[in-house]
This record gives sequence, structure tokens and C-alpha cells, in this order.
Amino acid sequence: MKIGGFTNLFEKTLGFFAIGFVLFPKFAPLFFILLITVVLSGIIKKEVSFQFNVISSLFLLFYFCYLIGIIFTSDRFHFQSVKIES
Repeated sequence: MKIGGFTNLFEKTLGFFAIGFVLFPKFAPLFFILLITVVLSGIIKKEVSFQFNVISSLFLLFYFCYLIGIIFTSDRFHFQSVKIES
């Protein structure tokens, strides 16, 4: 990979995203869209690749279990603004 190529752009975008997320939280969706755009451009140019390994598989399993836990939660404290009639 050449110096100043996609890796450099991705690192700068990731830093911009992190700093912008902390300093300007209202613009977090815009920073996220910028980050997704840079990643998609890297995928289109074939400069980004993803390979499954043990760590990424464990993270995937963790987030899947987290999603199931969120779906089936019965905690009404977080849903006070939602009217649920029993």
C-alpha cells in the first residue's frame, strides 16, 4: 500500500470522526455518514478486505446475543415515554 493512499485517508477520517463525535455530538450522524462513505469507496476500489478470525467471530456472536437481549427485554424503565397498556 502506498503512503498517502487509502490507509492514510481512512486514518484521518477515523480521527475526524472521533474528534467530531466528542466535540459536536449533534453532528454525529454526518460524521458517521462520512466514515461509511470512505469505507464504501475503499470497498469499491478493492483496498478494503475483511477476513473472519476468532476475535471477529466472538464479537459477531456477542452483538447477536446483545441484539436478542434487547429485543426480549421487559425493562419498562427505558420505555417510559411509550404508552404500553396491559
